[in-house]
Amino acid sequence: MVVLRLNRVGRKKLALYRIVAVDKRKAASARPLEYLGRYNPHTKELVIDQEAIKAWLDKGAQPSNRLAIILKNAGVKLPKWVKLVQKNKSVKDPEKAQNQASQVVEETIVVEEEEIQGQESIQAEALVSEQDDSNQVK
Repeated sequence: MVVLRLNRVGRKKLALYRIVAVDKRKAASARPLEYLGRYNPHTKELVIDQEAIKAWLDKGAQPSNRLAIILKNAGVKLPKWVKLVQKNKSVKDPEKAQNQASQVVEETIVVEEEEIQGQESIQAEALVSEQDDSNQVK
């Protein structure tokens, strides 16, 4: 099966990507069947061969999720069978999530109150010791 994916090139901390058609079973850095374009995420520069990409999609090549989003934003019409995966998942049980959030808030408040009380007791002890020291000096 042929997939369309991004192949990382460039130096450290300066990623550049080639858009390639490659066999799915091959490594990400393997020799591609065809170079279809390039993408620079820093400048958002995109150079693609739309005819070649359409040809590969017509043959059944699967674009990766990230490449499908990039192609959609570039105006390439994707087939209906290409699914864009959404990262944000809805919460299955909103009441349970709300309860967990409130428990975390309550625990935070209790911890902060304990820290404040601890600081107050330390300050009180320091004042008492200062008063004792001043009484001994006289």
